[in-house]
Formats: sequence, C-alpha cells, structure tokens
Amino acid sequence: MIRHYSRQLFSLLFLSLVLTVVVAPHFPAQAQSVRSVDEVMQLTVARDENNALQLQWNIAPKIYMYRDKIQLEKPDGTLVPVDINEGVVKDDMNFGRTEVLYNHAFAQVPQKDLPQDGKLLIRWQGCEEDSICYPPVTKSLDLQTLEVTKVALGFGGLSQSNGTAGQSLAQLPTIDLSATEDAATDNTATSTSAEPAETGFWASLTDASAEDVNAWLGSNFTLMLAGFFGFGLLLALTPCVFPMIPILSGMLAKSGEKLSSGRGFVLSTAYVVAMAAAYALLGFAASWSGYNLQAALQTPYALGFMALVFVVLAFSMFGYYELQLPQGWTNFFSRKTAGKGGAISGALVLGFGSALIVGPCVTPPLAAALLYVAQTGDAVRGASALFALGLGMGVPLIIFGTFGAKFLPKSGPWLNTIKQIFGVVFLGLALYMILRLLSDENAMLLLALTALACGVFLGVFDRLSAESTVMMRLEKTTGIAALIYGTLLMVGFAGGSGDPWQPLAFLQGNGTQVAQSAVAPSVKIVKTTAEYDQALSEAVATGKPVMVDFTADWCVTCKSNEKVMKQPEYAARLGHLTLIKADITEYSDANRDLMQRFNVVGPPTLMFLEAQTAAEQKQNRIIGELTPDKLNSRLQALGL
Repeated sequence: MIRHYSRQLFSLLFLSLVLTVVVAPHFPAQAQSVRSVDEVMQLTVARDENNALQLQWNIAPKIYMYRDKIQLEKPDGTLVPVDINEGVVKDDMNFGRTEVLYNHAFAQVPQKDLPQDGKLLIRWQGCEEDSICYPPVTKSLDLQTLEVTKVALGFGGLSQSNGTAGQSLAQLPTIDLSATEDAATDNTATSTSAEPAETGFWASLTDASAEDVNAWLGSNFTLMLAGFFGFGLLLALTPCVFPMIPILSGMLAKSGEKLSSGRGFVLSTAYVVAMAAAYALLGFAASWSGYNLQAALQTPYALGFMALVFVVLAFSMFGYYELQLPQGWTNFFSRKTAGKGGAISGALVLGFGSALIVGPCVTPPLAAALLYVAQTGDAVRGASALFALGLGMGVPLIIFGTFGAKFLPKSGPWLNTIKQIFGVVFLGLALYMILRLLSDENAMLLLALTALACGVFLGVFDRLSAESTVMMRLEKTTGIAALIYGTLLMVGFAGGSGDPWQPLAFLQGNGTQVAQSAVAPSVKIVKTTAEYDQALSEAVATGKPVMVDFTADWCVTCKSNEKVMKQPEYAARLGHLTLIKADITEYSDANRDLMQRFNVVGPPTLMFLEAQTAAEQKQNRIIGELTPDKLNSRLQALGL
C-alpha cells in the first residue's frame, strides 16, 4: 500500500503532466509575441562602382546584431574576408563582452574575394534588449541577381540538380520556423538512397533521422509529447541509462528496513522526475542562448566535483557518517511527508545530477530537439519534449525501484554488506568520471593501482583457516582476481596499451600500431573556426576526402569510436582521407562558435566532406556511437 506521502508525490507528478498537456499548447510561443527577424534586421544587397558587394542591415530600435556573427561563406565552406563597420562593446548575457551593432550594420566584400560560381551564404544573429535572442540566420545570395533566399540549396552537397538530395528535401515535413529564416530542414536533410539501409532494432534507434524527430516536434503538442516519451522508452534500452541503475540501487539500499514497494516507487519516481527536469532544463538553456548546458557540465571542474560527491556518498555507505539535510529542512519535510523528506530530496538531487553529468548521451532525438529549440526559441515546446523524453527513459528505473525493492535486504547483517557493496559501486562511479579526464595510458595506470588496492584490501595476502567462513573465502577469491587483473593492467601500461579490456594486446604484434600509423599523419587538431578553416584549406589542397570528428577528452563514446577507427580493416582506408579533430574539451567560446557553425550539439559527431569541394555529405553525418557498419558505409560513400 502506497502511503500518504507517496500519494502526494504521485498527485504532483500527475498534475504537472495534466497541466503540461492542457495548458502548454495555449502558451504564447515566442515566435508569436515578437517580430520576425526580417522585420527587425532588414537586409539589402547592392554593388558599388567598383563592383564590390555591399550589404546593409536596417536594425530596428532595441535590436542589436553581433558583429562577429556576420559571416559570408563560399560554397566550399571557406569564409570570405569582409569589412564590417565598428560597433560598441556590450556586456551581453549570452556571449559576455562582445561588439554589437545598433541601427545599421554595413559589410563590404571586394570583387576579387567573391566566389566564381556566383553563390554565397550569409550568416548573422541578433537579440532584442531585455528580451529574446534570435537564432542564427543563414541565407543564400545569388551574386548575379543579388536575390536573397531563405533555403540555401546548392551548399554542402545539397544541390537542387542532385536528384537524390533534392528528392529528400522535397519529402521533408514542413515545420514552421517563423522566428528564424534558417530552415531546420537544411541542416538535417537526409538521403534514403545514399547508402544501404541499416537493419535491426539498434540501427533503427541510433540512426533515428532528424527529420522524423522534427516532424514530431512540429506536430500536435500532445502527439509530440507522446512521440518523445516513446523515444525515451527506446533510449532506456541503450547504455544511456545504465550508469543510473547502480545509483538508484544504492539509494534504495540505504533505506534498509524502511524500504517497501510503495516507498521504492516514491523514491524512484522522484529520481526520474528530477532526471526529466534536468533534460527540460537543457531545452530551456538551448532555447534562450543556444548553450549546451550538458556539455558545459563535462568540464574537469564539474566532473571532479561530481566524483567527489560520489566519494562522499560511498563513505556514507561504509558507515563513517550519515548524510542528512540541515535540521530546519529536515523538520519541514518531516511535517510534510511523515519523515521521508530527506530521502526524497536526496533522490531529487541525485536524479538531477545524474542526468546532467553521469549519463551524457548525445543521441539523434536529443540532438535534434536541442537544435530545434535553439533555432525556434520555443522554450515551452522544446523543454516539454525533453521532459517527456526523460520520463520515458526513466520508466524502467521506476519499475526497478518499485518491484526490485523487495529483493533488497531489509535488516540483519546482510544489510551492512549490501551497503558496503554499493559504497564500492559509488567509488566505481567516481572513478568512471575521473577516467574521462585522463589519457588512455594514465587511465590504465589508475585502474591498475585501483585493482591492486582492491586485491590487498580484500585479503589476498591473509591466511585462511579451517574456521574461515564462505564469505571470507569468497572475498579472498575476489581479491585474487583483482590482483591478477591489476597485474595485467600494469603490464599493459608498461607496454603502452591503453585498452583495459585488452591490456596485453601489444603482445599480439604490430597490427594496432600499423593502424595508428596509417591514420596519425593525416590528423589535424583544431579548436577554433580559424584553425578549422586553415586545416580545411590544407586538406582540400591534398585532394583527399575529409572526416571531421568533434571530440573531447571527457567523452567516453568518443574513445570507443576511436577504437573502431583503429581497427586494422579500416586503418588503410582511413589513410586515404584527412582527419580533422575538433577538440572541444575546454568548451570555450571558440569551441562553441565552431560547434554552432555546423549545428553540432555535442560530441561525438562525425562529418564527412567530399574531396576537392569539401562539401559535407550531410546525409552521412553520425551523432553518437560509431559502429563498424556505419564507418564502412560512410567510407564507401566517399569512394574509399
């Protein structure tokens, strides 16, 4: 029987869902309450007596444009040098101290710097004082007619004359992006005939097309919520949710004899609601500033802090101290929830933090939703979609918390053992986050030392007697296994191996080293748009196709993707292209500018550019995990 406090929590959850479904569709969207970008930043294009290109924006009162966001781009992706009038320095809430333009913006390009094919992309962005920021705008300019159009076909390999790409664009669902003139379909177009369709459940999930996601976002509000709830259910079957299971288990185990199915339901529901709220916060952050809050929380400081939190939780499980809220808060929650508030509030904190830091999982549905809200500014729709996504991901956790609670010990000496086990699990989670900040070799060393220490503390050198219990023998057996594994890791570290699953791989020959040497000479590491443009220019000069890899040291999936690329069967083929690694570990302003230029939400993201033209094969972009089948199909599309 679910007690009164669980009924209160469930009622609040149900009420919030009802209000979201009933009220939010009638909430005035920002696109309806503000003027369109064409009204507030009117662009006119002309030629002067020297045939130089002149662009002028008439900027409405209380509107300003970012000077450094005004960019002109050639069809091959390189930027055009442009002279822009000086602005004033503003302490902007989105980009800090930056130069902005009021009333008018002027840009000029000499004839000699203009492309020969007569086409150009124009990008800009602006904001309204004490109000909203308009999403980045991209338009196409025909230099012969000086006609400015909304959708820039003919760039990035999406030419109208190309039957495949043209057909895909024609089939895309129509989405109202009235607040932005940069059509989302241009950034997310896919081609159904560019490569063989991958089959199987996992392929269909990981390759969920962005236009399908956008179709849900642009549909009826209730249908959109149901669609993203379904996306969440599917994502719950992927490794995205796995790190959260031991956290929830440890939280439930700490309740001990007080744990019942009803209480397990309450705690797990609180955990999931907070997790969903964290995803909703990602949506709000993206809509108001285009800022990827989740990526920002993968910095060394944030990961180190969260690792410290789990160490503190672990020692609490070991019984060194009890964690509880301040007495005043505890008394308040005790009056409201029959003394259970401390645990519920703890579940809320763990759920919120887990979603943002412990389980960073960039998937097509999440990436498409974040791009949608960043482009439209529709915070209500975007945040609601991500809240529904989080709830869907949390359904298995609620089921586990409710029905799995009865399998956890309620009292007796086993309870202390279980708590200690989960204390070790929490230490493992802390180690998992720290490893994301280390190189493969240093991670191997830390894992080796940890395994050796576990072996010692589990009594591997202690003598057993005839009176030794089964538990003591089991502990020593585990200690021996840890000692052996730690020794193998130490040998692997000494041999230069960086794979903890295959620490002795270096003894099998030089296959991996050959793979690495085949790829390494062609790698160019960039962190800014200027470095990228330089690297791309050099890559185009070689006549090779280009693969752009957005990666970061803290990105676990990125390291997994690198192992796929190093497999010998792909090494020789990768040697025939240039790899540009966009390192966004620092997640600095320069990193974010580079990501925003290509509508990249977070790592890992792989882009494939054709030789000579450097036009991106957008239908082949990969977000998230790279499988051998995906890599093979993308290389085939490049003719490798």
